[in-house]
Amino acid sequence: MDKPEIIGYFINRLEEGEEVNPSNIFVAISEKFNNNGYMTSYSPTCQHSALSKTYLAECQRITKAEYIRISKGIYTPEEYL
Repeated sequence: MDKPEIIGYFINRLEEGEEVNPSNIFVAISEKFNNNGYMTSYSPTCQHSALSKTYLAECQRITKAEYIRISKGIYTPEEYL
């Protein structure tokens, strides 16, 4: 299997006072936006889901090292790291 193109690692929009944790980080995966304008994301707790370009623009980019630290060892497929 070819390694997918990773757009980056991100933190979801957070509510005021909300802590960063494994449930609000994700990997954005380049798989060409479909006709509805969605792509794929992967979160350690929610796994794969649809991601809009609009929502992605509202999220905070983090480094891969930060993603790994925040995920606290919860499984992420190797091809996304």
